[in-house]
Amino acid sequence: MYYIRMNLNRRPRIEFDEAAYHHAFDELDALSAIAHPLRHLKHFDDDRKTGEPVSAWIGPARGGRTIEVFAKEVRPTLTIVFHIEDVRQTTINRFDELEATQEGTE
Repeated sequence: MYYIRMNLNRRPRIEFDEAAYHHAFDELDALSAIAHPLRHLKHFDDDRKTGEPVSAWIGPARGGRTIEVFAKEVRPTLTIVFHIEDVRQTTINRFDELEATQEGTE
């Protein structure tokens, strides 16, 4: 299990669902992208099954490839990663759309 330090001595836990391993990346690749994001959205989409918000990161894997990481924040101290893959153009397009919408409302 891996931990990332954050403010106020909280130690959020990041867990990995089996589905996260379908594309040949591992926990350290995902943690690298989360720790060094090129882009991040706390509410990228809604989970298809539960309707819960899905967070997304685009960032570098350990080997330098740019990947996308999707996760659900189950509670403030627990995040479950369920998707790690080379970044796709559809993901970049969705980031562009959502960021443009957010800029228009600020």
